[in-house]
Amino acid sequence: MSDKKHVAADALRRILGVPLSDVNEMFAKVEANRAKLDTCRRHDFKKSQPGDPNVTMQLGWRCSHCGGELDAHTVRWYATGLDHGKL
Repeated sequence: MSDKKHVAADALRRILGVPLSDVNEMFAKVEANRAKLDTCRRHDFKKSQPGDPNVTMQLGWRCSHCGGELDAHTVRWYATGLDHGKL
């Protein structure tokens, strides 16, 4: 773990009051999600359904191609970018 990541993990541990292992698990989920999103050729975001076992980040929107997850705000800007690219 890099020094910056270690400092961030320790800060989150203190702020959230959770064990460092929980913070490291959160970091691993974020990194795995980013890897999915980065390798997808074109996202197709659908609203996540409560209780969906494929949802790991609870952000609300999941790409049906790569399984990456984003929040509604980011999905909206992604869609806007696609619309602007059609001009």
